[in-house]
Amino acid sequence: MNRSIFRWSARSAAVLAAAVLAAALLLALPTRRDMPSSPAGTTPAQVSLIDITSADIPRDRGFYEHSFGWTLKADYPNYPIMAAGAGPDIGIAMLGNPEAGPLEPLYRIGKYIVFFGVWDIPATLRRAEALGGKVTQPQTPIEVGGTFAMITDPVGNTIGLTEPAGTAPMPPTASTPEPATLVAISTPDVPATRAFYEQLFGLRLKEESPGYPILTSGAGPDIGIARADDPAAGPAEKLYRVGQPVVLLQTPDIAATLATIGRNGGSTFQSEVSLPSGGAYAFFTDPSGNTLGLLERH
Repeated sequence: MNRSIFRWSARSAAVLAAAVLAAALLLALPTRRDMPSSPAGTTPAQVSLIDITSADIPRDRGFYEHSFGWTLKADYPNYPIMAAGAGPDIGIAMLGNPEAGPLEPLYRIGKYIVFFGVWDIPATLRRAEALGGKVTQPQTPIEVGGTFAMITDPVGNTIGLTEPAGTAPMPPTASTPEPATLVAISTPDVPATRAFYEQLFGLRLKEESPGYPILTSGAGPDIGIARADDPAAGPAEKLYRVGQPVVLLQTPDIAATLATIGRNGGSTFQSEVSLPSGGAYAFFTDPSGNTLGLLERH
């Protein structure tokens, strides 16, 4: 594919204060029995939750419900969780939320926090450090069960880890055609960052355009390793920055989706662009100023 598209307290600094946010993390987790073992001995990790920061939660919740058909999965104070079809759940988080404690700087308009569900957080943290990453939030209990942690990869991207407790089945999610289908992680060193995520999470190569490998766990959205600040991205170049994942949503009809976005208070950031391999992409901006992509596959 053309690489031009790809590109969380107050109780203690180390203990999660907001049980509602913790419960939301747990709700979004895959169960242990849903997480198959990989031949390499690691468990392939899939994205289980993406947080979008909002300046007006009721407004933005309505925007995504009406634009993409997402439905409410859980409603916590200042943090609704939306079921986004076959993709990971989407949390709409309050801008500047003091409950986030030391992680509050991560919650900014235009940034997205991506959480990977893993089998064993301690092992994943050890592997991350051995691969050159850093632990920025140690394994922390969630009051309703399970744990979470945060790491930073060698080039400075911060991601979350979540580990479920037990194997109770998860509630079903709605079936809509608008899931998150790709998360792009930007880096100045594509081969090294690709190797980090492959070895950390057991991801495997799905496809590769020049300079833009797309990795997969076999479930959840794919992970694109994009060159940061690549001028080939055109108007979307400024979106591809280290520490700022790019989220693309699948849609069967970009033109119709952009029209719906406009009617619901969003705007087109980059109009539809055809892909040589078939399909198309575009970017839009939501009412709070977050810019996400649309991806139409043929």
